[in-house]
This record gives sequence, C-alpha cells and structure tokens, in this order.
Amino acid sequence: MEGSTFKKYTNVDHLLMKVERNQSIVFKFLKKLNSYRCEPTDYRCFVKVGQLKHGFKELAAEQQDLILNARKIAKQKLQGQITACLNRFQELQAEMEAYLLDTNSYY
Repeated sequence: MEGSTFKKYTNVDHLLMKVERNQSIVFKFLKKLNSYRCEPTDYRCFVKVGQLKHGFKELAAEQQDLILNARKIAKQKLQGQITACLNRFQELQAEMEAYLLDTNSYY
C-alpha cells in the first residue's frame, strides 16, 4: 500500500516539474508575441495575437498559483488542476504554432 502512495507523489511531483518548465516556455512565447517578428499582417492575425497573449497571461498566472499552492496543499489534491493546466498549455502551444506558420514568423 505504501508503494502505491509513493508512486502517486512521484507522479504529481513529475507533473509539477513539467508545469514549472512550461512556465519558462510561456514567458518565451509572450516575449515572442511582443516582438516585431510576430507583428500581425491583417485583422484576423491581430485578433489571434490578442487571444494568444491573453491566453498565455492567464496560463502563466494559473501556473504560478499552482506552483505556490503545491507547497501549501496536499499534492494529490492538485493533480487534476495540474493536468488541466498542462492540457491548456498544449492547446495554446498548438495555436501559437499555427499562428507562426500563418504569418511565416518562424526561424
């Protein structure tokens, strides 16, 4: 029984480490969106950049709350929130990639 409990902790710790790594990637994406290389070329792209910036800012705040709360709350209770946060990151990352391909702002 103790082995399975330890496995849960390790799994949540692993997920939390992924959230911390994703936090730095989110800041890099925000920096890229603010650079001149990702300037929108038309109205549709302008709207998309606004949505991406808003989404990444919300995700950064959510990830920061998770990281801070992980020290205070039992980690097992955070597993669902961490998984949802990681899924949201993947969605925003895919949208960012699509935007970069649409505007040819990749390098």
